[in-house]
Amino acid sequence: MAKAASFADISSARQAVTGTPAENLPIGLLEYNMNAGKQRSGKYGIPQQGTITGAVYAALLLTQAFASDSNFTMAALWDLVSDSNFGVIGNAQSHGNYRDIDEQGWYLRQAARLMPGQQVVASFDDPGLQVLATRVTTHFSVQLVNYNLHRATSVAVNVKGRAAGSQVGLWEISARYPRGHASVTKDLQRLTVPPQSIVMLRGLR
Repeated sequence: MAKAASFADISSARQAVTGTPAENLPIGLLEYNMNAGKQRSGKYGIPQQGTITGAVYAALLLTQAFASDSNFTMAALWDLVSDSNFGVIGNAQSHGNYRDIDEQGWYLRQAARLMPGQQVVASFDDPGLQVLATRVTTHFSVQLVNYNLHRATSVAVNVKGRAAGSQVGLWEISARYPRGHASVTKDLQRLTVPPQSIVMLRGLR
């Protein structure tokens, strides 16, 4: 089916099995793409999937999936390697170069490393920003996704239990950092999230 996976897909799937023996089973998103259709070039999918646009799409989609169903347990790309515009390694954007990882791949790699643990409540008041927060015994993590195409967002991040002035790791993927950029900060009161970008924070609780 030539359609993008949407934010409502997980909720729709859960509603479809309500009242059946499957209503409490774990659910997974076993293929997601921005578009699965064939293009005039003969390739499948769209080139934007292999750019920062695709990384932001993946972050928004997966975060919303986890938020919409407490028993959502996994998600999978159609292919990891090559396969037109679908893979994150050696796809059409990199002309089949298997040394090249696109922005989706860098985002998924870092999300697995930096966002472990139990999801916790996170609130925000910017309509162009999506926030996800998790914690483990010793660390907290916060993911900020700015899906506004043109406007940077300045945010203050307040973490309950964080020691004031403690050092926090910061990782950003954006148009200026297509392979990601790591830094550290102690000041979470004046963070700038660039347009169409993902910023992840990880620090000690």
